[in-house]
Amino acid sequence: MAIEVDKAGSLPRPTRATKRSDASWRDLMNVSIGGPPKIDARDRMFFTERLALLLDTGVPLHVALQTLARQVANPTMGELVQTVCEAVSGGTTFAAALGAHGQVFPPTYVNLIAAAEKGGFLPTALERLRDMEERREDCL
Repeated sequence: MAIEVDKAGSLPRPTRATKRSDASWRDLMNVSIGGPPKIDARDRMFFTERLALLLDTGVPLHVALQTLARQVANPTMGELVQTVCEAVSGGTTFAAALGAHGQVFPPTYVNLIAAAEKGGFLPTALERLRDMEERREDCL
């Protein structure tokens, strides 16, 4: 990809020949300039850990999701959790609601949640997912 430097010599920009759209270029470069913060593994780990704790104490799923939507530090994650909460409250399974956000929740995560929903062990599955995330972060 051809990149040219702006007049101040700072942020690289794609040339006209390679510029498809600002959004796709930012995604390719994995940066967020002037937009909402991206959701990373730490956000997912916080969500997973707190949701497991809330469910383990007997809080219903939709109430736990409403609580988490207000608690997360990343506003983009908060909006995503609110969207998931609305889908669940509307009758969508939790796994399907998460699966609609594949850029944040990988297939392994969603499939384990689906099995846990059917088997009745969602808090336990969330704890395992959190452990997997922690180990993965330690390896990086």
